[in-house]
Amino acid sequence: LLSEDLPAALAIMQPALKAKTEDVEVLELAGKILLKQKQYPQALEIYEAAHEKYPYQTEWLQGLVIIYRHLKEEPKQKAALLKLVHLDPTDVDSMQELMYLYQSEDNLKETLHWGQAALQIDVLDPDTHESLAETALKLKQPELAIREFRVLLQLDDKNTEARYQLANTLFEIGKKQEAKTEVEHLLKQNPDHTAGKKLKEKL
Repeated sequence: LLSEDLPAALAIMQPALKAKTEDVEVLELAGKILLKQKQYPQALEIYEAAHEKYPYQTEWLQGLVIIYRHLKEEPKQKAALLKLVHLDPTDVDSMQELMYLYQSEDNLKETLHWGQAALQIDVLDPDTHESLAETALKLKQPELAIREFRVLLQLDDKNTEARYQLANTLFEIGKKQEAKTEVEHLLKQNPDHTAGKKLKEKL
């Protein structure tokens, strides 16, 4: 490993792996080498077996999430993530990954749930606020969307698309003066914003 000869290092461990060792250090080291080599099917065998033997150790689930992600096995990826957040309620990365998985499936309720759970751990993550704002719009919850867009813009004032969405949502619920303020700010940042100019004409 020190000479970065990963295949040779793995070869040394093969007798133990073939004997189906339960030694945690051997399994963990072999799994990490296989992941680094992107040998996901081989790594899968080790991580699944290790997780079965040590179900409360999070490192095996973390490896399985990586493997399932690369093998595009989303149901198994999701199941592993759910186990991770059950074992570690502060695992914000797993919560965010669940949020994005449910968002890709257009499962709005679960997207909202995991996005809000992630914000309880990391309230300053702009991507989570953006995802929640978009989800709130689809759920026809404009007040929640407005709140999330406002927080997002506090974190990233140059996000012109978020500012347009905020202005448009304010306009749609009848808050025209607030919408006008946001549109003017938007067009100062980007005078050529087509949708923003169209919205200004309506105000």
